Amino acid sequence: MGRPCFYVSCYIFVLREQKDLTYHKDSGFDRVAWFYDWLAGGVFGKSIKKAQTRFLDHLTPGSRVLIIGGGTGWILDELPDQNLFVFYLEASPLMIAKARARKPVAASNTVVFQLGNEEVLSKENPFDFVFTPFFLDVFEKRRFSHLFFILDDALKPGGKWLWTDFVFPENQPFNQLLLNGMYVFFRILCGIKARNLPPVGPFFRSSGYQQMAQDFFFKNFISSKVFLKKSE
Repeated sequence: MGRPCFYVSCYIFVLREQKDLTYHKDSGFDRVAWFYDWLAGGVFGKSIKKAQTRFLDHLTPGSRVLIIGGGTGWILDELPDQNLFVFYLEASPLMIAKARARKPVAASNTVVFQLGNEEVLSKENPFDFVFTPFFLDVFEKRRFSHLFFILDDALKPGGKWLWTDFVFPENQPFNQLLLNGMYVFFRILCGIKARNLPPVGPFFRSSGYQQMAQDFFFKNFISSKVFLKKSE
């Protein structure tokens, strides 16, 4: 089955099974929590997980790590056992419930789960690392801009931002069709406002970040990057 047909089939099935499910602001991914990882694997194979774990080796022992929009929490199993303090921020109650239910693999790491969005973050307790796995692409430009600067404030000077997301598929008609299909799918089902990928690059550049590393996956449709925040 082709990938666009795969999305259509999933959408029809979910509409039939979850007609009465309601959701609140930023918790729209409740509707897909039970099959999200299966869907991502069905469409992108191992690329999603390879991209998100690509630069976890940048984490340093004893660091404070913010993971926002991590979904079902499988990424917690992949973190190095380095006495990390992980603040796991997720707006979907069902997603964070799945994350909480996971058995910790790294014994020395501490994970604090927080239901909510970026508004719970404070400048007073900044992090050494911010990790946004396939998170920023669901917001329209105004909300993205607001969110970017809150996350920037939450990252210490000299800290690293691990960014993983889709990139605009230039001269790739199939991936452009796939991207458009994903936006329609998640806009209808989860209530996201975005219709296009946000201008991530210009925001990082104008805020003085230095790109330290990058890699590409799924025929350059997915990218992982490490951005270093300038020191004060």
